[in-house]
Amino acid sequence: MLPISVQLRGRLCLVVGAGPVGLRKVHSIREAGGQVRLVAPNISGALPPQIEWLATTYRTEHLDGVFLVFAASLPEVNAQVVADATARGLLVNSATDPHRGDFTLPAVARRDQLTLAVSTDGASPTVARTVCDALASQFDATFSTWLTLLQQFRELIRERITNTQTRQLIQRDLADLRWLERLRTIGEPALRAEWESRLNQLADGEAGANR
Repeated sequence: MLPISVQLRGRLCLVVGAGPVGLRKVHSIREAGGQVRLVAPNISGALPPQIEWLATTYRTEHLDGVFLVFAASLPEVNAQVVADATARGLLVNSATDPHRGDFTLPAVARRDQLTLAVSTDGASPTVARTVCDALASQFDATFSTWLTLLQQFRELIRERITNTQTRQLIQRDLADLRWLERLRTIGEPALRAEWESRLNQLADGEAGANR
């Protein structure tokens, strides 16, 4: 499978089934900014706001206008949802038979701008979650500060350095993990000053070479 991140903001997703698995899908879609049409006669927990809940059994017309489909009901219902979605050319995920669907969902942990995703291609979601949690524990607030600095300096580098190769070299260097440890040691203001001094030297050297 090809790992990708999909933009769901404002897009309608169908979730069939409102057990624990289905509700996790609902919450994940809403956290990603997607809209949800939930089809289930009953629900097993609280729903986030702005959910289109249809308290009925699944019918083919529930696929109308949706972007992604999540089958999280009984195996026989999921099989029908997969068949109907496939016939319409829609991408579908099956909770009970992952290999019959088009995609699986990784275990995810978010740390501000950092998103960690671990997948076993449906073989063991529990193992994926265990590995993801272990990785997430290694990234703290300092890591988020480093990412923010990298984002800010990426824009400064684009503005002040015209040579493409030089841009790539400095961006690659600032992304080295040694700077994360340097940030832990000296703090954000001092690291920012170091980076600004280095960028100034590169910009001045480039300007001198172009005279």
